[in-house]
Amino acid sequence: MRRGKETSASRRRARHGAPSPHPPPRSTSKVQGFQFSRTGRWVDVRSSWRTYTYTFNVTGPRDGGTHTCTYTVTDRYRRPARSRESRAVDIRVREPPSPPRLDVEPPFPELSEGDPLRLTCLAPAAAPGLRFHFYRNGVEIPRSPPDPQNGPGTTAGGSSELLIPQTPRGFGGTFSCGFEEDVGGTWVASPASRGLEVAVKDLPGPPGLLLDPPSGEVRAGDTLGVTCAANGSGAGERRFYFYKDGAEQFSEAGARDRVLLSLPVAKNTAGSFWCRYEEKVSERWVPSPLSRVAVVTVTGEGPQMDGQSGAEGVGLGGKGAVGGGGR
Repeated sequence: MRRGKETSASRRRARHGAPSPHPPPRSTSKVQGFQFSRTGRWVDVRSSWRTYTYTFNVTGPRDGGTHTCTYTVTDRYRRPARSRESRAVDIRVREPPSPPRLDVEPPFPELSEGDPLRLTCLAPAAAPGLRFHFYRNGVEIPRSPPDPQNGPGTTAGGSSELLIPQTPRGFGGTFSCGFEEDVGGTWVASPASRGLEVAVKDLPGPPGLLLDPPSGEVRAGDTLGVTCAANGSGAGERRFYFYKDGAEQFSEAGARDRVLLSLPVAKNTAGSFWCRYEEKVSERWVPSPLSRVAVVTVTGEGPQMDGQSGAEGVGLGGKGAVGGGGR
């Protein structure tokens, strides 16, 4: 053991090497045992061997300090004689590292598939060389590519970042981090940070567009029902948008999974209809793809109404009524 070498209270075990600078001389003397001193506290070991290795667990700084040893022999008259003390070995014991702190950006517990996710691991104090590791559900997240600016690795400071430019589907879970510190040539691991839960939601699927009547053929004076139904169910907040011939006609927000738009049919109600919706994920609105396009045709004669008039912002050829079909 080298003089002054540091070790960790949690990972290392200390050993005394040879009991003295010179083993007991080969003579008629018989070895009776060895004595080991741990900062003035002696431990007596009975042994007839000429060398002995004393091993003990390092549990904290109290196990550090100055360590020496002696040996005892008996001469031909069976009189015990104790050797001089060996040279002293100084062992310095440090407390294990404290756990780091994990920060997540954006600071939302819920993300959408494809959103960026940045994890930052901060050690309690900066050190010349630290190795950082990031974990998801207890399994280390591999570095790909192994870029020290974009992944876990050895840094000169007290923090490290892991950037995931686009979170893949199903990447949610409990995230944590840890670091290793170089202590006397040995990498000593810190406890893990507090875990942070992050959910990654699938992107909204395209909505369903339903017509009533399903054929899309209506007569002037009838009522046309257009329903935009979100892909999936749930009580989350959504915003629905209706379009006719490329122009937005109406929108409505609420905690529902579908919206029904009822329109009195006029001649200029004919055209191509589609819709979309947005889901609120944390503090952001995530858009869905567009629905299919449904064509509405009008038969028979009827009044011609202004294309952008009508109550409640509905400009589809007449006064409209909006209803929710949420579950």
